[in-house]
Amino acid sequence: MKISFLIFILVTQLLISACGSGKDDELKPVEVRYELGKEYYDRGKFHKAISELKFVTFNAPGSEIGDDAQFYLANSHFELKEYILAISEYERLMRIHPESPFLEVGEYKRALCFDKMSPSSYHDQTNTLKALDAYQEYIENFPESEYKIKAESRLDLLRFKLAKKLFDNGKQYQKLGECESSAIYMRQLLEKYYDSDLAPEARWRLADCEMKLKNWDTALELLADILRRDEDAEFVKKAKKAIRKVKTKIVDQSDQALVDEK
Repeated sequence: MKISFLIFILVTQLLISACGSGKDDELKPVEVRYELGKEYYDRGKFHKAISELKFVTFNAPGSEIGDDAQFYLANSHFELKEYILAISEYERLMRIHPESPFLEVGEYKRALCFDKMSPSSYHDQTNTLKALDAYQEYIENFPESEYKIKAESRLDLLRFKLAKKLFDNGKQYQKLGECESSAIYMRQLLEKYYDSDLAPEARWRLADCEMKLKNWDTALELLADILRRDEDAEFVKKAKKAIRKVKTKIVDQSDQALVDEK
């Protein structure tokens, strides 16, 4: 009985001590909680940093350290690859602290979050489009930023990914013999990403589709455009050969029309 009673006393004391520790943490001033959170952040203990920094952002968002805490909270989620949560916290920084010195980096890293979630070209490209918009917005807001070159480089890579999505779809339809569908994708690529490295081949494939659909006048215009641009020797050579064939088809079509009139 005595042993059971002693165990009861020890367990009770431990529970009281634990509860008291939690209350002590809550009573710590936000400055102390921020310093503790920043220390955890600097040491790479991001889960612990989040706990402390979140307390500051909820209890003193308008204080002098409010934007600091908000920025490092977002960064902690970023380091943990919790990109959706990081985006939410970066956007809160942008919304609540529009004059913060952390805004420039925060807006760049928000775009980077969408970029990190952007999948390969075979999958849905919603996050790729969001990353594009975020990078463009960032460049417009901070045209002299040190991260501008990186952002522009990422923009080029993301635009290529979107162009490749259209190109692969068009190419697949062309293999299946569905030239009308293929032409739709190739035209979209050339309208949206005319400067892409995939554009020369897309022009040729589009012209080839129009020839297979027997749209000779349209095909001739596309082939002539390939010659004018002179972008790729292989496709220029193919275009020259195809033009002779298309012109013959146009003449034959005209002759047949005259015969039908008679």
